[in-house]
Amino acid sequence: MARSEKRSVASKNSREDPVQGRSLALPLAFLALVVALGGLAGWLTATYDSDAEALKSGEAAIASIAVLEGATDVPAEAAPVPEPDPVSGSSPAGRGEEATQPPPGDPDRPAATEMPAPAPPAASPGQPQEAAADHGPERTAGPAPAPGPVQTPAPTSPTTPPPALPATPAPDQVAALPPEQTAPSREVPAAAGPPPSTAPSAERETTLAALPPQNSVTARPPPPDDVGALGGPVPDPELVFHTDFGPLPIIGADGRQSWQVYARPFEDPHQRPRIAIVVSDMGLSQSATNTAIQQLPGTITLAFAPFAKNLQEWILAARAAGHETLLQIPMEPYDYPDNDPGPYTLLTNLTPGDNIQRLEYLLSRASGYAGITSFMGARFTSSEDDMRPVIKALHDRGLMLLDSRASRFSVAGRVATEIGAHRALNNRFIDSEPNRTAIDGRLHDLERIAAAEGSAIGIALGYPVTIERLAEWAATLNEKGLVLAPVSALVDRQEVE
Repeated sequence: MARSEKRSVASKNSREDPVQGRSLALPLAFLALVVALGGLAGWLTATYDSDAEALKSGEAAIASIAVLEGATDVPAEAAPVPEPDPVSGSSPAGRGEEATQPPPGDPDRPAATEMPAPAPPAASPGQPQEAAADHGPERTAGPAPAPGPVQTPAPTSPTTPPPALPATPAPDQVAALPPEQTAPSREVPAAAGPPPSTAPSAERETTLAALPPQNSVTARPPPPDDVGALGGPVPDPELVFHTDFGPLPIIGADGRQSWQVYARPFEDPHQRPRIAIVVSDMGLSQSATNTAIQQLPGTITLAFAPFAKNLQEWILAARAAGHETLLQIPMEPYDYPDNDPGPYTLLTNLTPGDNIQRLEYLLSRASGYAGITSFMGARFTSSEDDMRPVIKALHDRGLMLLDSRASRFSVAGRVATEIGAHRALNNRFIDSEPNRTAIDGRLHDLERIAAAEGSAIGIALGYPVTIERLAEWAATLNEKGLVLAPVSALVDRQEVE
């Protein structure tokens, strides 16, 4: 009984003190929590170590691949450079004559100081335009050269300092007009040049676009009935006045004039009807210019762009092959400035004095040409107020004018006749459609006009198909009772309509 009372007292004591009952449970729970946290930390550490090892292995593999690839790479300085296209003057990545930037280096061009062309000026509203019969759509000029410093154009008087170019209006002042429908459509291609014997002067070093390399210009051997190379010094010292920006043509003290001295000699004892062909835009594409010089008869006249690279050397090469030459003067078309002939374009919104300054600067780019013709210019040649002073200036310098008739409204021929200036008139643009059938048809038109009127003139571009058809056609004229003549042989022979 005493034992039972003891148990009863112990049980009662335990119920009366709950803290004593939990004293052992709390340490055990805390110990279990510590063990669990330790296990979790160990698992996390093992996972991190495994990921780090995998990352290091991946980086090592990538580094090994990079080392293997680097062993087969071509060094930057030895990487092959694509050759420019021999026709378009552009790299295979961007073929076409619309290329506007020259390559970093052209192996056939000597190192020389380039003369960046000025930004082309804007135009003012002009007369309404109408399509010219038998002339086709007017050519579309390519992008003008990047703006930059350029020498001041020639003054009218050699004794006064050359004045600065006049300010030109903004393009938003130009009235909207329809595009030309007069001369053959063509982008202005890249400027070109044969390798000169000496480094050309700075003012002749304007480059319009990229060009294919060319080793040399070889003059075409003249046939037995050809006069061969045109003789005489170029420039003739009596026919040039040297200025700070280039040589200007003048009439000699003995009365000699450039249109006669630099002309190709021509005689036809049989007095047959004459046909003259002028191939224009020469000097812009090197391959086209070389082909025209070497493959066309010397009696075909070549017209050169004023900003062609190495222009003087091109003119000398053409004369060495028997070709007389003309200089093309950029003149304002109806849709200027969207259709831009290039730097120093003659514009209807400039004063006559300003246009004469531009004209004289363009004339000073080279020597040895017999006269000029227009590049584009449908609006400008339709304005008598603008054309009259220009034609008078050409006449006073002993140069002939070939009126390209870029528009049916051209007044150049009539004004030249009134002034007494020496002029010739274009009858057909030969390759407005550059295919054999169309070209042959235009050449047949020239034969018909020459047979009826005694003279006919055609203007062409330097397309390969054009040169091919001209060379073949020229060989047939003798049996047809016609004769191929330089354009100077048709001066003042045609009636002005």
